[in-house]
Amino acid sequence: MNNEETILSNDEEKLFNIIDAGRIDDFIDVLFQLKKPFILNTKKLIKTFESNYFSHIKEHNYSEKIKTLKEVTRLSMLYPELLSKKFTKQISTLLMTTYAKLADIEKNIKRKNSINNELMSIISLNQENLTSKRLLKSCLKNQPESVANACEEDISIKTNTAPLNTPQVTSIYNSPIEESFDLALIKCFKEMRTVPNAPLSNIISFESIKPHLNTKQQDYFLRTSIDNVIYKDNIPIFFFEIDSSFHDDDYVKVKDKDKDFFCEISGIKLIRIRPEHPNQTSVDDFIRIVKTCMNKHIS
Repeated sequence: MNNEETILSNDEEKLFNIIDAGRIDDFIDVLFQLKKPFILNTKKLIKTFESNYFSHIKEHNYSEKIKTLKEVTRLSMLYPELLSKKFTKQISTLLMTTYAKLADIEKNIKRKNSINNELMSIISLNQENLTSKRLLKSCLKNQPESVANACEEDISIKTNTAPLNTPQVTSIYNSPIEESFDLALIKCFKEMRTVPNAPLSNIISFESIKPHLNTKQQDYFLRTSIDNVIYKDNIPIFFFEIDSSFHDDDYVKVKDKDKDFFCEISGIKLIRIRPEHPNQTSVDDFIRIVKTCMNKHIS
């Protein structure tokens, strides 16, 4: 804006010309320069500005749109009675959705986190806005770290990008029987912690038994786990394997023998439980079986 326009900023005709020329940003600059905007007859001007604003910024890219929306937001905070409530609500909504769209397409993690932090700041200022509530719900579900970062000033939380819509993950259990058995152990050892499929290398020191193992056994030790381990005060004290007909296979028998050997040389008693009847695999069945063999250990 040139000096003449600044000097004549009180001239309604000049201001209308600025709006008509599509120079919305210049008009915003004028409003910022007015020391007492409410003594002017600005009602018609503001109405014209509001009706033209969104069509003016429609073709802006995300960064340009955010910049001008933030300026209008700052203007509404400086002069809360200048703009209509409907308009300022639309500004807040569009600013939030624009930030959300920009975050979705941004690939740079550092930049993405910065955008999400900006978005959360705006959401916190517009908590009653329906769009704000929807975006907050979405962030809590898909990007909880962005919410945490906005709330915690002295903590930095980062995540990687996950491009797939469906996470490629597996269950903690390898079979329904394992799940039933684990649920039974949870009920039997209420004051302790049960860990299903615990890696053997997290229980036994590999270096302590490595000299006793051949190359194949060393490799298997680092890959295998124990079906269920019961921890007391962060120390493993009971160890269970739930067997089935699958363990009748010759190859599996060799692996079971190796696992038994690992436990033996480490001073661990591995308890193997195998239901002899296919229908004897409910949680209640396993509770009864576990209590029978561990009677003195279960209060």
